This record gives sequence, C-alpha cells and structure tokens, in this order.
Amino acid sequence: MGCRYCLYWAVMVVMLVAGPAFAAAQQPVDEDQALMDLYFDNDEMVEVVTGAPKPMLQVAENVTIIDRQDISAMHAHTLYEALARVSGLFVDYFGQDFGSSASFGALATRSRHTLVLLDGMRINGASGGVGIINFIPVDIVKRIEVIKGPASSTWGSALGGVVNIITEDTGNSAQPEVNLAATYGQAVSRELSGNVAGKVHAFSYFLHAGNMDSDGLVDDRFFARDSLYAKGQYRFATGTTLTVAGGVSDPYYKSGELKSLDVKETVRNRNHWGTIYLDHRLWEGLNLHLSLQRYERDFYDEQRVLGLGIKAGGANALFNSTDWDEQTTTVSSRLDYGRRNLQVTVGAEASRSLLDYYLAYGPQWGGPASEDPAPAREERRGLYANGTLSFGKLTLSPGLRYDDHSITEEFISPSLGATYQLAADTLLRAGVSKGFSAPYLAMTSTVGGQWAWSSPGLRPEEILSCQAGVETNRFFSSTIKATLFHQQIDEVWTRNWSNSTWENQGRNRIVGADLELVTRPWRNLQLTANGTSTFSDTEAVENDPMYGASLVVDYDDNHAFKGQLAGRYHWYNAYSKGERPQGGNIVWDACLSRMFLIKGVASEMFVKVHNLANASHYSDYEYPNPGRWFEAGITLGF
Repeated sequence: MGCRYCLYWAVMVVMLVAGPAFAAAQQPVDEDQALMDLYFDNDEMVEVVTGAPKPMLQVAENVTIIDRQDISAMHAHTLYEALARVSGLFVDYFGQDFGSSASFGALATRSRHTLVLLDGMRINGASGGVGIINFIPVDIVKRIEVIKGPASSTWGSALGGVVNIITEDTGNSAQPEVNLAATYGQAVSRELSGNVAGKVHAFSYFLHAGNMDSDGLVDDRFFARDSLYAKGQYRFATGTTLTVAGGVSDPYYKSGELKSLDVKETVRNRNHWGTIYLDHRLWEGLNLHLSLQRYERDFYDEQRVLGLGIKAGGANALFNSTDWDEQTTTVSSRLDYGRRNLQVTVGAEASRSLLDYYLAYGPQWGGPASEDPAPAREERRGLYANGTLSFGKLTLSPGLRYDDHSITEEFISPSLGATYQLAADTLLRAGVSKGFSAPYLAMTSTVGGQWAWSSPGLRPEEILSCQAGVETNRFFSSTIKATLFHQQIDEVWTRNWSNSTWENQGRNRIVGADLELVTRPWRNLQLTANGTSTFSDTEAVENDPMYGASLVVDYDDNHAFKGQLAGRYHWYNAYSKGERPQGGNIVWDACLSRMFLIKGVASEMFVKVHNLANASHYSDYEYPNPGRWFEAGITLGF
C-alpha cells in the first residue's frame, strides 16, 4: 500500500492506544458545557458520520438532519420531496409528478457520487451507480441524515456525500399504536398507508402496508406502488439486541414521452430487502455490532414508439427494453468504544454483488432480437477506524479507511475534522478529507453485448475536500450555519463517444458556500431558509455556476391549526441542463391542517396545493413538471 499509507495506519494505532490516556487527563468543562447546552441540543445524535451514534456538537462534517416532524409537516409522497429542501443537495426531478423519480448530488457533484443508505444498507445500484429511492415508503422513515462532502473514511465509495435513511423504531407499549393515512388529489392520485407498532414482553415490532396510485398529471404519465415492511426486535437479558427487518416495494410508472426521440418510457422497479442486526454490550462503554444485509432489485425499463413517424415500427412498437437484475449481500462488524471525552469506532465489511442483464430491441435496431450475456460479479472489502477526542473546547475527529474492490484498484481514504467552542453560542467546524467513487459494476463488466460500455481499466475518481464553517445562535433569534468548501476531483470519468467507453480524464474543481438558517418560533411562526452557491471549473466550462435555495414558513398555534408555505429554487449548471431547461422560477407549495379528536382518536385533516404559482421548473423540456394541482388527506392515530 505504500509508505504513506503505513504512516496513516500508524497514526490511527497511536490514537487508539494513547487516546484514552490523553482524554482521561482532561478535566470536564462542566461549566462551559452547561452554558453551551442552553444554545445547542447536546442530546442530538447523528449516526452517519462514524457509523455509530455521535453527538452533533462533535461533528465536524457539514450535516443536515430531517426528522419525522419535518417529514410529516410537508405531507410528502416520496423522500425526494424532503431531500429537495436540504441545502447543498441538488434534486433534479424526472417530471416531479406524483411518485416520480429524481436524481440528486451534493455540492454540485454527480448523482453517482452520493451514497444512499437504508438503515446502513447500501442501495446504490450496480447497474447505474445511483440510489433510486421512490420505492421507500415515507411512513416508515424516522429521520434522514445527510453528509454534504466526501465520507469515504467511514463508508468507502462516497465521493460527494451520504444520505442515510433511518427507519422507525419498534413499539414500546403492550397497547398497539396504530396510524392510518389517506390522501386523494387530481388525476385520481391517491395514497393509503397504515402502521402498527407495539411490544409483547421482550419482543417489539413495527409493521407497515401502503399503496400509491395516480393517473398522472402530465403527458399521460402514471404511477403505482404497493409496499410492505416489517421490523422486529428482541432484547435479551444479557444486554444483547437482535433486530430483523425486511420489505418489498414495486414502483411501476411512466416517466414521460420523449417526443424528440418518438418514444415513451415505462419503468418497473421491484425491490426486496432484508437485514439482521445484532448489538451486544461487551462491557460498559464497549459495544459490538454485527449485521447481515441482502438487497435485490429488478429494474425493467421499456421504451416504445410514440408513433410520430421518427422511429421505425409504428405506434407502440418496441424500441428497446433493458432488464437489470441485481443482488447484493453484505456482512459487516463494528466495535464502538465511548466515554465522555473519547469515542472510537473500528469496523470491517465485505459484500458480493451479482448483476444480470437482458436486452431486447425492435425494428429500429434490426430486431426483433435480444441479448442475454453472462452475469457479472463484484466483491468489495473495507476496513476502517475513526475516533473523536475532546480536549475541553476542542474536539478532533481523525478517520481512515482501506477499500479493496475486485473490479478496480484499492484505495485509502484519510480524514481529519475538528470542532471548537468559540463561545457558548458559537461553534466552529473544519475538516479535510480524501475520498473516491468506485466504478459501478455495469461500467466495467461486459454485460450488454453490442450495447456494452465496458471499461475494465477504469480507475476510481478521487477527491480532496476542504471545508470550514460556523454555527451560531447569537444573531436574529436564529440558528445560523455557514460552510465554505473547496473540492478538487481528479481522474474524472469522461465518456469516449467514439467507442462508447469511459476513460479517466481531466479535473473538476468545485468551490462554494452553503448557508442554513432556522428562527425560533415567534407568534406561532417559524422560518427555515437555506441556500447554496457553487462554481465548477472543468476542461469544458469554467466558472460554471449552480445554485439553489429553499424557504419554508411554518405556522403552528399549538392547538388546532398548522400551516406551511414552502418555496424551492434551483439554477442548473451546464452539465445538468438538458434541452430548453426552465430553472428561473420558484415552485411554491402550500398546506393547511386542522387537528381534532374523533371519539378520542387524534386526527388531522389537510389540504395541500402543489406548485401554487403554476411555475415551470425542469432541466429538460422532455420532463416538464405539473402545473398547479390540489389534494386533501386525513391521518388518524390511536
């Protein structure tokens, strides 16, 4: 691995061995901590940074958290709607229809650069490298944690950031808690869902069932999805907890009509997943975590001729269809050691992926014909260690990870972060890290026959990132968080159109600023605002801007009425723009809710107006967003 990598590991060993002695020598700054607790929530924990829960005040990375209350207030149908309000996370919808899919990237990096986790399970596809999340029911999600910037020192291939989706806890009472929800809107767009959670002695559970269906709001689109999810947890008297969870979800939708190509596209995305987690307390402060994960996805994309006369075969003739069948099995282990001034995590993981591909094509390509190449396989292994050491007002967070993939070269990912309590109401954050994005399996394999883009010699993209920021409660009765960042990506993947392969060429430099503001409630009103501005320099375009902002005004009288007005704005950079984009308009959504009791059952009725100003906002005219549309719904909890 080279002398410099040996040095990295030597530093980590010294930290793990000598760290407890250094930390123990520090006297707790109880007075300063008590004063700081008046301004910051020191009980807020975040898992995505190290893999184990860590106090938010010790997190050096640029992290945003979306909790259950935030998700419920927006009455979202997909998690894309929640992520679209996160500063620095640029969400580009494929139509923004009811249930439609989207892509997203952090701080102007590509969608394939963002790792997506579902309770720690990777769901980025081996076929395209991205995480498609419209199969995840919103009602099973407890919170979402987002790292904006590389997180490879913990998670491996995560050049742009991480979106960690954490599901709801199991129940804690013998009396089952039941939640039901129903919505109905234009184009017969409806969603029905129900959750049940409870506890029987040492066993607790959480169950979900849901259905979504829509005739589509634009261009004869449609969407349908059935979903089931279950989680069970058993707590042994020995301090061991066994958690088993699994689900099935099968979105089926028409994403649009590509009139310039004379084709229409439909997608079926079947997902099955299962996880087993074992947590055991070895002794006070030291915990062992073991996991086994299985994720299967059958992604079928079919394109048929619209009948405008551009393509051969006539209306509804097959243009082409692709069926990606992928399976990934992952095992991992982690040791967590924690004290007041010291936290250390050491872990290992290994995964095996199988990708099977089937292609059929029609008269336009000399068909009907098909290709069914042999499946492709990949193995990944990783070792990592990270720590958090507190020295009074200063906290240091070093990290290091080694990755070995069967289809590309090995990689070492170091990081070092720091937080400093400048004042009781002000916290400074800074960090530097190196990360990578590994080629996904379809890029390097020979699947696809004449359609293949096999690039077996492709190397990982590499990033060196520096961030610095401040979080303060000093001004305007608000929490203000600002981050400056500089990122340099090398070995950038570039498409060679002469032979349809990928090559490592060029460099991409991204600089920018990320700002978040949350006010304290005033006369039942609260304001949340954020904005991100980036500039990219590539070989093709210099000073290529990309920026976005969101504004949310919440009203809550703490008795009966709630209201929310939310606006989102996104300016696309040259890389993101398709044909004739529309990005200069703000999309506003408005929602009004009324809480009441029905025979002792807590209920909420709401009316929501989507795209209140009837704005156009899309990166490609082939995927226009709907205009103004309405829906109403009710939730019951008992």
